[in-house]
Amino acid sequence: RMLRVLAQAVHKTPKLADCNPMTLLGAMQACASLGLEPNTPLGHAYLIPFGTDVQLIIGYRGYIDLARRSGNLVAIHADVAYEGDDFDFFYGSGQYLKHRPRGNRGNPLEAYAYAKLTDGEAFEVLPYPLVLKVRDNSEGYKSALRAKNRKGGQKTFDASPWVANEHEMAAKTMVRRL
Repeated sequence: RMLRVLAQAVHKTPKLADCNPMTLLGAMQACASLGLEPNTPLGHAYLIPFGTDVQLIIGYRGYIDLARRSGNLVAIHADVAYEGDDFDFFYGSGQYLKHRPRGNRGNPLEAYAYAKLTDGEAFEVLPYPLVLKVRDNSEGYKSALRAKNRKGGQKTFDASPWVANEHEMAAKTMVRRL
């Protein structure tokens, strides 16, 4: 099964065939040990060529799947709070997280993830400038920035996940942090 998944991943992303075979096999072994199928519509994991090496990137859906399999996760939600939204939180004794999105959204202020667990709840909130710092340090975003400076690279940059789907990427970042 994993060989079929690998063949399909290479078919969808031909650059994987040009990478160091040991890094490709290592990434596939990691997927197999976690029970995640890469480069499928499920979005659990991705095999990404970076130069001659293959990097395994676990998608936020993969993290959620792993957490669900642990038996401790009841529900999870991640989102971004914008100017104009009702948003408040408090850590510590009596901690709470409240977010009511409003229709007219301004600039993003905070990103958060909340999980209801079998034995309680947990959440994490991050000011949006720190979310952008995470973005700026990601290999995918750095690669998109490099592509932007090449001829015809603006299209690649605009299609990169952090540009095309910033809200979703911020929410994914918070799931990963939580």
